[in-house]
Amino acid sequence: MALALLIPLIASVHGFFLYPDEFRMVFRYLSSVTSAPYHYGCQQTMATPTLNPKTADLKTVDSKTSDTVQALIQLLRSRSAEEIRQRMYDNPPGSPWWAACKTELDLRNSERSATALVDTSRVLDKLRSATDHLDELTGRLLQSTTDMVEVVKSVRESGRRMEIATYVIVGLTIVQLFYIAFQFSAKH
Repeated sequence: MALALLIPLIASVHGFFLYPDEFRMVFRYLSSVTSAPYHYGCQQTMATPTLNPKTADLKTVDSKTSDTVQALIQLLRSRSAEEIRQRMYDNPPGSPWWAACKTELDLRNSERSATALVDTSRVLDKLRSATDHLDELTGRLLQSTTDMVEVVKSVRESGRRMEIATYVIVGLTIVQLFYIAFQFSAKH
């Protein structure tokens, strides 16, 4: 149990991240190494692979096995990711099969990441053009709203003038009626 708590701590100190699958694999390997029995107060030791902090890969593949690893990678090209993962878990870290599986999975993840980045770039370009179009439409809407406000203001001013003109007409009509009534009453 202490080993399970120690691995993420070591990983964080060295500045690399272990994915859950890698964590389980390293944990299984280190558990098998540290569970060796004690003999006369000394623990049996096995050769342990060292972790490269920059790539989080185990450095156990030598130049002899690189040709074997390359051939295995070519063989794994047509296999599913699940099969490759299972084969990776079945082989100890540092073995040619493990290195080939790790390399193939890393390659596939890199290809997926590249495809996702291209797709993200395309979506961002579409969003940028949509945002520019929306900005243009917002500018037009703002201009139309400003024009409508000016029209409403002029209609309000015209309404006031019309109201004054109506009062003047009503006033003149009343004055003329009184004038006609005065003329009619003066003759009779």
